[in-house]
Amino acid sequence: MDVLETLLRTKELVVERAEIVWQALRRFSDSKAGFANCLMQCGLYPEARKTPS
Repeated sequence: MDVLETLLRTKELVVERAEIVWQALRRFSDSKAGFANCLMQCGLYPEARKTPS
């Protein structure tokens, strides 16, 4: 988690939709879910939330 925080704070690195990644990181630190699941819950991958019809 510290590594990801450092990457997000690095000015030389641009993270697309960084605000969602920050939300997911906070959620990840407060839960037992995996980081990828937290990204989906925060809306980074909205297509992953869709259920097949």
